[in-house]
Amino acid sequence: MRLVIHRDSDKKTHSSSWSLSWEAHCKEQGIPYKILDVFDPGSFRTIMDHDALLMHFSNYSVRDMLYARPILYAAKQRGLRIFPDFFDSWHFDDKIAQSYLLEAADASIPRWNIFYRKSDWQDWVSQNSEWPVVAKLRTGSGAHNVKMIHDRGSAIKYGNKMFSRGFKPNPSVFFKSTSNIRSVKSSEMFFQRARRVPEFFRTWLAAREFPNEKGYVYIQEFIPNAGFDLKVVVVNGKLGYLARRVRHGDFRASGSGDIFYDHSLIDRDLRDQLFDVSDRLQSVCMGFDIVIDEAGNKSKIIEMSYGYAHSAVSKAGVLWKRDGELVEGHLDAPAEILDFIVSY
Repeated sequence: MRLVIHRDSDKKTHSSSWSLSWEAHCKEQGIPYKILDVFDPGSFRTIMDHDALLMHFSNYSVRDMLYARPILYAAKQRGLRIFPDFFDSWHFDDKIAQSYLLEAADASIPRWNIFYRKSDWQDWVSQNSEWPVVAKLRTGSGAHNVKMIHDRGSAIKYGNKMFSRGFKPNPSVFFKSTSNIRSVKSSEMFFQRARRVPEFFRTWLAAREFPNEKGYVYIQEFIPNAGFDLKVVVVNGKLGYLARRVRHGDFRASGSGDIFYDHSLIDRDLRDQLFDVSDRLQSVCMGFDIVIDEAGNKSKIIEMSYGYAHSAVSKAGVLWKRDGELVEGHLDAPAEILDFIVSY
């Protein structure tokens, strides 16, 4: 087994890149590997001489979002084992695609709607009596590009912009910085986050290359929660999690940085539901954002992503197997993927 691990040669590697973990695990286990920038001229010929291709491509890179998947799928056509595969990646960073897919899989999700014509949106707004609703751009993570619409006037204004010049999808510097400051609990955490500021600005600069999102309105029902949401991951037949407190004075928890762990939140019903959804999606690795409806105590999948902050999930210190067994240990998603690829 000879692996190719993608890493950009013209960018500084982000500290959360799975490529760093894959390389470390390959060294530890004596697995032959090659670090390669798949975007270099002629690189695909090198890829074809190997047995597997691993990529952790970014939703904040135009190049990654346009070209990573064609390279991966072509490598699979050649006979290589790849990650992420089609079923984990075709809907990556596309909330509209994810909603179609999750509804097709009969997953527990919020009520949602998509409007591709301004007239349809205006008709819906004039008839709707349930406010607020949550409007989202198709792209974005960490609660960026998510806003609450409280009334018809705000909905009309939002629709007018979405069906004209649209919104820039790059993350907000103000939103990110205020979220991080509010969730700081110690001087150690403050300096840890301060060291990552250059990474965020590199991400922000790269994301500015994306065109405006426009020509649609995508909404979800607003679900009052108990002050937190969950990131629950299913990878290679194992399940892990983290919990995130909602930002003060806000309804969003994703990207808040205010993480905690309470194993009792991950009950059998939730675990069974997510193992089942993962099977229906034919997924090897998926992180699900979950909200718990405060009124009915029912979990709903808000969105999903194959790539997530795996180190934060591993700090839960436990994982669950499919049969319900609770195991003390760290769910290391990159290591699980490497094991899956090598033993496939």
